[in-house]
This record gives sequence, C-alpha cells and structure tokens, in this order.
Amino acid sequence: MKHQRHKGGKAQDVWFDASTFAASIRAKRGQRSLREIASEIGAVSPSTLARLECSAIPGIETFLRLCDWLEQPTSAFIRLDTVVPGIHSPGDSIQMIEQELRADGVLSPQVVDAFITIIRAVRSSLPP
Repeated sequence: MKHQRHKGGKAQDVWFDASTFAASIRAKRGQRSLREIASEIGAVSPSTLARLECSAIPGIETFLRLCDWLEQPTSAFIRLDTVVPGIHSPGDSIQMIEQELRADGVLSPQVVDAFITIIRAVRSSLPP
C-alpha cells in the first residue's frame, strides 16, 4: 500500500512493507502453530496471522500488537523513499537488501536493524 506526499518539491512514497512484515512473522513463528502464536500474542486470531503471513495489510491495532510481539519498531515496516522520475534511488537498493535479509530469517531482527543502520550511515556519508 503506497501513499505519495510532497516535501520540499520532491515526491516521497510512503508505504507499508507487507512482505517484510510477513517474513518477520513467519521467521519468529518458526515451526510453532498459528493457534499457539495467536494465543501467545492475544487478541489476534490464527486466521488473521495466516493472512498476514501471506502479506495482507493489518489493521493498526493488530500491527502495533504484532510489532510488540516481534520486538520491532513500527518503522521497520514503513518505507519512505524520495522519488525522482527515471532515476534509481540508492534507498531502493538498501530496501532490497533489508527485505532479503528479513525474509531469509537467518539473522535476528536486531542484527538486521543494526546492519541496515550501518549501511544507511555509510551511504549518507558518501557524496551524491
């Protein structure tokens, strides 16, 4: 789901990264059942979890509850990209790296967060 806003004359896409959110849920759930996880989280049904694992968009209360369960900030799943028509944004590459790291579930969410923070810091220190 994307929403475009304008800031300083540049368009920015703001969007919810449902695939990363779904991958994070699947990775944390592991081999446990949807019913077990729904009980652990509380106020989220197994069928809702199944839909979210297939990249459905959650309601705000469910989103916040699952971010708590995932031990992730909400910002881990919200993307903000400056859009310049016809020009590939460096942020696109960082997003793709982050999405792949979260999707494979090998690294913990905290390690992925740290890694992406380092990449963004290095990228922002480089000349355009």
